[in-house]
Amino acid sequence: LNFDVDLYFYPLYEATYGRIARGVLPLWNPYQLCGIPWLGTLQAGTFYPLHALYLVLPLHLGLVGSHLFHLPLAALATAAFARRAGLSLAAAALAALLFTLRGMFTLSLAAPNYVEATAWLPVGAYAIVGLAQGRLAGSVALLATATAMSFLAGYPQPTAYALYAWATLLVAAL
Repeated sequence: LNFDVDLYFYPLYEATYGRIARGVLPLWNPYQLCGIPWLGTLQAGTFYPLHALYLVLPLHLGLVGSHLFHLPLAALATAAFARRAGLSLAAAALAALLFTLRGMFTLSLAAPNYVEATAWLPVGAYAIVGLAQGRLAGSVALLATATAMSFLAGYPQPTAYALYAWATLLVAAL
């Protein structure tokens, strides 16, 4: 049973994006706690650009579409990061498979905002190695994008962990 998806994310996304699709900006959520600001609910990821899928697709297909974007993003970005860091093609492919198909990333498919936030970790790592190699402009823009997308996805804990990992990687790469 996926209690998080069934009892929290599905109803939250359905209510949030259903209102937005009807042209109503959801400002107040009277159903959670004793009422909270709707747009201030992090888990909904209201400002995450890829959640526009929920406006144009039925919710179950939007969730599938989100995973079909984020899993390959994580795999390809991990492989690109590993190659940029100097690993062989075979080692980069293995790293991509292990990151995408093992551990917390795979175990958290029932928490869409976790997967969305964590998928940007290797994108930022790729940018960090680029920074250490002197590729400043593109790497800064890519790191800013990865940070913003991870935070906007609605699960700040993986974003904080990514920032710690990126800072450590930058020190090690320099």
